[in-house]
Amino acid sequence: MQSRLCVEIARAVALAGQSIEVNDLKFAAFELSQEIQRSFRELTLAEIAIAIDSGVKGKFGDYYGINVVSIIKWLNAYQESDIRKLCFTSYRKMLELKALPQQTSKSEAEIYQSNRLYAIEKFDGFLRDGYFDDWGNCTYSFLAEQQILNLTLEDKHRIYELARRRVTANLRESVVKDSTVRHILKQIEMGDGSDIYRVKMQAQKIALRDFFEMLRSQNRHLSEIIKDKIV
Repeated sequence: MQSRLCVEIARAVALAGQSIEVNDLKFAAFELSQEIQRSFRELTLAEIAIAIDSGVKGKFGDYYGINVVSIIKWLNAYQESDIRKLCFTSYRKMLELKALPQQTSKSEAEIYQSNRLYAIEKFDGFLRDGYFDDWGNCTYSFLAEQQILNLTLEDKHRIYELARRRVTANLRESVVKDSTVRHILKQIEMGDGSDIYRVKMQAQKIALRDFFEMLRSQNRHLSEIIKDKIV
């Protein structure tokens, strides 16, 4: 937890054009991890990253700097925001379905249909705008679970390496004189797994976009594929 928080805090500091000493970074990550265990146990690491990123960008009010107190305020604001509801509604429904086997087949069908419509909406947005937001990679998870989006081992390796390079490049853009960010960048380049979650999320986004590109090139629509999976 603390190593991931170090990465997220350092990234946010760099995004804000600031710097932080290594000892201060470690202290902030430690204090924040303790507070998360006490008050934000239900938040995933992905949600924490979204909350910090949103806070730095001023989505939860004016930005006055980043520290443990400000991050806690952002986490509180995130919990009550529409961002959280939008990001993880589909994902949480799938978790609830797995956790409650006593649910009726009708409830399962309703949840499936909700996920199906959400995925189609994202594909339509891609066709229209050439871009889509798959918050929490919900669409990827749904299509993979339905075995609609299947990747070969070779494709997985290729996409993962591309994602790793993108994450490294994005972080490199933030590096000016910040030794902390340079240290984290070195860890990623060495492949020690310190930011493997971010790379995995990026890889899933790349895989989904490639899949959408393939469908568009074949003049096929996602709705034609998903409907065959309804049971």
